[in-house]
Amino acid sequence: MSLAVLNHSAPTARPPVIDFRGMRVGSMT
Repeated sequence: MSLAVLNHSAPTARPPVIDFRGMRVGSMT
């Protein structure tokens, strides 16, 4: 869940690939 929180806190400057990965991880956890 830490990854998901970090992604949300991080700026949207990062690519959507990381966002998708984080979302998937959060859903899986």
